[in-house]
Amino acid sequence: MGASSTGKTTLCQHIVAGAQKRGGLCAWIDTDMSFSPDYARRCGAVVENMYYAQPASAEQALGILERLVKSGVFSVIVLDSLQTLVPEIEFEGGSLETAEERNSELLSTCLSRIAAGLSRSDTLVVFTDYPDRQMSSTYHRLEKHIGRLAIRFKASVRLYLRQLQEIKQEKRHHGLRIQARIIKNQFAPCRSTTNFDIIHDQGIDNIVEVFTTAASIHLIHQVTDGYFYGEAFLGKTPQQALGFLAGKPAVVQTLEREIRRELIPTRKPPRNR
Repeated sequence: MGASSTGKTTLCQHIVAGAQKRGGLCAWIDTDMSFSPDYARRCGAVVENMYYAQPASAEQALGILERLVKSGVFSVIVLDSLQTLVPEIEFEGGSLETAEERNSELLSTCLSRIAAGLSRSDTLVVFTDYPDRQMSSTYHRLEKHIGRLAIRFKASVRLYLRQLQEIKQEKRHHGLRIQARIIKNQFAPCRSTTNFDIIHDQGIDNIVEVFTTAASIHLIHQVTDGYFYGEAFLGKTPQQALGFLAGKPAVVQTLEREIRRELIPTRKPPRNR
């Protein structure tokens, strides 16, 4: 969840790219009509191996989502976004309030239907949305739109993205510094935050992420002479260290593997009953 231009779609495309690298099958349901194959490729996604749908109504979008989840073959399914779901009743000239009630009903029913399938298939479903304060006053009459709360209740993890600052290079707009705050987490303590850089036409700056994370868990050490990874000298300043890593993709990949081993617990196989 986040305002416009806070990296919601970019983050989802990187999630898809990460799942594809591990052999997962991914799907993208584009109700926002803003999906760019070229930009998705620059974020690392293999568009040719991704299921893509551009439904015309909320009924079609959520129906597709249900079928994809029930198939049990997808690792990641992205619906971008909830804000742009339009029920068929709105095309028929229904009132805004009636359309919102219909959307709430559809979403609540869909989430209830797919909940069991998600736990069995180990599928990740990602929804993007805008913060409540940007929505109409009708939205806030929650006693009439209880279904709108469904995503809050059903979601296992909720992230709130916001812009921190612009990134400039030689006085030119180069990208954005984004903060992601965990506002709900059923698997670990929430309220923690992390920052990342989005570079225009490139996506999330992976080298900055690797360097920052590795330094925070002391895989990269800072001493008076500069930054070191083991015995390798990266540079005297963060900029020099980033430049070194940019020219050493093998070192970056090694750091990524070590970060994952350090931060992501290994799943234990279930016990036989």
